[in-house]
Parts: sequence; C-alpha cells; structure tokens
Amino acid sequence: MKKADVKVPIIIDGGFTTPDIAEQALADGKTDYIGLGRPILADPDWVKKLKEKRPEDIVPCIRFAG
Repeated sequence: MKKADVKVPIIIDGGFTTPDIAEQALADGKTDYIGLGRPILADPDWVKKLKEKRPEDIVPCIRFAG
C-alpha cells in the first residue's frame, strides 16, 4: 500500500513478536503505526516495559497456529 502512494496512514497488526521487528518495520517505512493486539493480551505492560528499556521482560505472545 505504501508503494501505491496511499494517502492515509498505514497500520500493520499481527506478527510483531518482538519490539525489534516492530521497530524495523517502522524504520523501513513499511508502516506508519504498529498495532499490538495479541502482544498486549499476552503482556498488558508490553509498552511500559519497552519505554523502561526492559524488552527482555516482555512476555511474548505464543500465537496459537493450530
């Protein structure tokens, strides 16, 4: 959608299992915002821990793939 020059902000949700992956998507210009549905359910303090520079304390979403 970014390549198609869409004029609205792009939000990607899903598949961001670590903050590094989400940050890379933003840095690469692939998205304007990151949605955190399942990660927030797995760890409601996901953003707080990231802001406190404690990404190693984030409880990861194990994403049921069955």
